[in-house]
Amino acid sequence: MNFLAHLLLSGDHPEWIVGGFLGDFVKGRLKGHYPPDVEAGIQLHRKIDQFTDQHPLLKECHLLFTPELRRYSSIITDISFDHFLARHWARYNNRELTEFNTLVLAVLKNPSVTLPDNAQLFLERMVSRDLLLQYRLPEVIPRVLQRTAQRLSRPNPLAQSGEQFIEQYDLIEAIFFDFFPELEEFAQIQRIQLAAP
Repeated sequence: MNFLAHLLLSGDHPEWIVGGFLGDFVKGRLKGHYPPDVEAGIQLHRKIDQFTDQHPLLKECHLLFTPELRRYSSIITDISFDHFLARHWARYNNRELTEFNTLVLAVLKNPSVTLPDNAQLFLERMVSRDLLLQYRLPEVIPRVLQRTAQRLSRPNPLAQSGEQFIEQYDLIEAIFFDFFPELEEFAQIQRIQLAAP
C-alpha cells in the first residue's frame, strides 16, 4: 500500500502514525533507534505490505497490466489504491480527508519527531504538492506514476503506466472495494497483537 493507506491503517496513536510513514524509509532490522510505538508502526507497515503482496486479489489486479509493466504492477497498484481510498474516503473514515490530512501532517512535522533525511525530503514534497488531497483526482495519478518512475534507480516503463491505469480504472476500483475491507480487518488485528506486552 502507499502513504495514505498506511497512515490511515496506523490508527490514531501519533507514534504509530510516524512508524506507518517511516515504513518505506527505514530498512533492515529494528534495533531500538526509534521509540517502541514508532517501531511497532514500522512493523505494522511491513506486515501490511506483506499481506498485500501475497493477496490473490492483488495478483488478479497485476494481471490487468501489460507484461512489460507487471514487474512494476505493485507500485502502480499501491498508488492506484491510494487514489480510490482518497476518492471514497467517507466509506473508510468518519473524519473529512482534509481534517485527517491536517492531523497527520501536524504529527509528522512535530519538532519532537526525528525523520531520516530521505523521509524528511519526501514529507516536504508531500506538503508542497498537497499530495494526500490531490490523490482524489484521477488525472493526478499518471503524474505521480511519472515522478515515481524518475525516482527509481534504473530505466523503467513506469512513466507510461498512467494510460493503463485510466484504461483499467473501473476494474482496479472494483478490486480495491473487495480488498480494502479485508486489509482494514488485518491491520486492526495486527495493531492489537503488536501493542500486546
